[in-house]
Amino acid sequence: MTKAWVTFYDSQRPDPKPIDGGAASNAAVSRNSRRLEARETRRLQEPAETVCAARSIGRSPSPRKLVPMAIRRAPSALLRCGIRRFSSSEGDYGTSVLLLHHGQPRTPFYATQFLARSAALYSKLPESLTKFFTTPLFKTSSTANQCIADYGHEPSLDERLSQLDSLLGASLSRLLPEFGPINCSHAFLLDEPSIEQRLAEIIQTGVNRLVVLPLYPNYSCFQTGSLLNRVSRIVLEKTEPLESVVEGKKQVERIVPMADVSFEVSTIDRWSAHPVLPSFWSELIQPHLDEIDAILFVAPVMRGYDSNTYNSSIWSSCERVSEQLNNAVPWKLAFHSPWDHLSFPPLRNNIPIQMKHLRRNKLERVLVVPITHVVPSFDTQTTLPRLFAKQPKVSVLSPRPNDPLLVHGLAEVVKNHLLLGRRTTAQLSMVCKFCVDPECEQTRKLFSR
Repeated sequence: MTKAWVTFYDSQRPDPKPIDGGAASNAAVSRNSRRLEARETRRLQEPAETVCAARSIGRSPSPRKLVPMAIRRAPSALLRCGIRRFSSSEGDYGTSVLLLHHGQPRTPFYATQFLARSAALYSKLPESLTKFFTTPLFKTSSTANQCIADYGHEPSLDERLSQLDSLLGASLSRLLPEFGPINCSHAFLLDEPSIEQRLAEIIQTGVNRLVVLPLYPNYSCFQTGSLLNRVSRIVLEKTEPLESVVEGKKQVERIVPMADVSFEVSTIDRWSAHPVLPSFWSELIQPHLDEIDAILFVAPVMRGYDSNTYNSSIWSSCERVSEQLNNAVPWKLAFHSPWDHLSFPPLRNNIPIQMKHLRRNKLERVLVVPITHVVPSFDTQTTLPRLFAKQPKVSVLSPRPNDPLLVHGLAEVVKNHLLLGRRTTAQLSMVCKFCVDPECEQTRKLFSR
């Protein structure tokens, strides 16, 4: 590369000055310095085709004409670097927040595939084996077929989460401009867009910080753990670790081979203790308090997989909601089989037992609250209403899609996570009882502090 082009290119690149903004800002400066050194090395190796072409016709190359020609002839790696260098002061890619959910099938054909894969994850059996019993069970399950039929009259989960992406991204951009640009997207474990597809798009576009947020506030190995296992497997396959020490603290970034992308990855693995969940449900329950005698909180049953911790977490969430309502009405907690389990209801603390206990206390008008759901699902729209269809004094409350309080609360959850610089909760580092899944060990390794 000739001296004229080097001089012009250096004049367009701002000098990365130190920023006095605390640990987060100093870490960002250190990360950007390493990126600039790597890009400087690649820049010095670029051919000077444009300069040579200009001199061959007997005139000096004009910097204004050099830029577009150089960009047109540059390889893709230099193109990504050069455009951001001219348009951004630091070349930052920003922060990406990835919302995760298991998904919902729209047709009977995809439902059989969905159930087979879900059963394989839950039972730890091969999918080739689970599909032999999930297919006939789905054909004979009136509830599962009714879920698919009702879903055709509702907006898809993908459409609703796309709206949530936009609202949450706008809220985070106002709250955290120093982490911008902030982009929010969503992915499904058993549906489209898949986690593999979405992570590939994020890495290709470029990101400085990746925050994984499952849309299940209460942690369970099947719901949240399976989502994090899939993310960790893909990230470990596509990236390599890069260790550094910033202000005496060890930091591990993930770098993409043969690319100028490096990022930190973290997860909000549980957020049921945050005020957003009790505030969200108490606001929905408040207008019905004068019309009910009791509240029945319901949640999907999780057998095994450290289910006692999961049950205790849900009980605590119910207490917080009741406290928000000033303990105005009595309540009970019941567990039910979700639509995708196709299994028998739990033997203890199931819905019939708890309803019988409420009637024994002469509490007839009951409001059913699906405490673990923050977006409409098959359970809130079909499964639970069918269970109480013959009980006129019982009503089922469903979460409002893209509720403003939920958007604000999730923004606060992500804000606290980013400002505190956490990778995950310490609880995720603990091994569940009788767990032998090697993917769980990889997840703890990726998200460990």
